Amino acid sequence: MNNLLIVTQNFSGGGLETQITGQVRALSVQNWGLHLACGRDVNPEIIPSKVDSAVSDLPIDEIYPHPCQPPPLTNTLSRSLSRAA
Repeated sequence: MNNLLIVTQNFSGGGLETQITGQVRALSVQNWGLHLACGRDVNPEIIPSKVDSAVSDLPIDEIYPHPCQPPPLTNTLSRSLSRAA
């Protein structure tokens, strides 16, 4: 089984969320493991039911403060996802 981690700062409703929901539907049919990691602006009611795990309230805006500076995102996501499991 393939796994995909989708990371987004916001998941509160709009075009990106609609696209992600469509992709989640399509990939779940192909037996992908789908995981969603979100920042602080999340509407839990719109998280797709086909997502295997979802973590919210991540400090993504603090992790990635400037587009020219790569974030230490891997360590922060790993810790957050481990706590959620």
